[in-house]
Amino acid sequence: MKLKPFLIGGLAAAVAGFFLGFLWYAVLFDGYYKTDVSELISKGEGEMNYFFLVGGFVVSGLAMAYLYSRTDLPYTMGTGFLFGAVAGMLPGLGAALTAYATSKVISLQGIGMETLWGIVCFGTMGAIIAKAYDRYDE
Repeated sequence: MKLKPFLIGGLAAAVAGFFLGFLWYAVLFDGYYKTDVSELISKGEGEMNYFFLVGGFVVSGLAMAYLYSRTDLPYTMGTGFLFGAVAGMLPGLGAALTAYATSKVISLQGIGMETLWGIVCFGTMGAIIAKAYDRYDE
């Protein structure tokens, strides 16, 4: 594993994921999330801990960059998006299905929204990581 594309790709993906999250949850689908059951359990703006929020994206970005470096996939944005979409969708869908089966914190529509979020966010993160490996892998 090369350190330069790992760090650049992982950190750039984390930044993109953070801003995509803001766009997704606070701009595009703000109305949906205010009416869903998640409004009852979500922290308000003043209660958010941005250190841990950003830290979660950094860990996710670096983990994806590491895993991508271990594959034989070509370093293209298309394969990176597919890699990220699968990496985001499958665990997210599994967790959402489990939450739906065992609690009242997510609806069936919420499962769809969170699965779509995993595809969009982590797919984009994967494309950024692939571009970093394409550009900086010597």
